[in-house]
Amino acid sequence: MADEDDLGKELATTTLTDGRVYASLQTGSDDILARWSLLPQLGFLRSAKNRLSPKRAIIKLIGGRIPDTAIDACFKRAGMHYERGIQQASANAA
Repeated sequence: MADEDDLGKELATTTLTDGRVYASLQTGSDDILARWSLLPQLGFLRSAKNRLSPKRAIIKLIGGRIPDTAIDACFKRAGMHYERGIQQASANAA
């Protein structure tokens, strides 16, 4: 997310969202979703959930170095559960 004043400037990012759009989803100054820029993801999940038929699924890709606790919190606050499409490599893998 970015401040409106920064939109349109040359920034080393691929997609920018005006942070104020999702400010209402923030639960406080220490919100884990705000810290990891997951408020737009939460907005998407809530919107998609309202449009899903029963027993349907959403495919969501969240990449980068985001901690599991933040991803867990995002889906929990959206009122959804998720399944990982991949597993992390174990220390014992050859």
